[in-house]
Amino acid sequence: MPSVVGDVGTVLSVDVGVDVSGASSAKMVFKPPNSAAFSRTASTSGEAVQYTTTALDFTEPGVWTLQAWVDLGSWSGYSVPAEYTVYSRVLDVDS
Repeated sequence: MPSVVGDVGTVLSVDVGVDVSGASSAKMVFKPPNSAAFSRTASTSGEAVQYTTTALDFTEPGVWTLQAWVDLGSWSGYSVPAEYTVYSRVLDVDS
C-alpha cells in the first residue's frame, strides 16, 4: 500500500526471511529520493520488522528505499532493500 506525504499510522512491514521475534533491537531504515537516509526504532513479529509512520517520516514524494535492520545477538544485519512509493498531496486541508 503506497503512502502520501505526511501520512500517519501506516504500518510498514518488511519480511526478513527468518524469525526475528527474539531480536534485541530492530530498526527501519528509510532513504528518501532526494535526502539523506535515516532510521526509526521498529518492532518485530515473526519474520517481519514493523514500523508505524508518524507525520515526520514521509516528507517528500517519490520512490523511497526501505530496509529493515535487526540484532539477534549472534547475528545482526539488514534485509534486502525494497522500493516504496510516496505520493504528493493534491491539496492540504485542515483537520
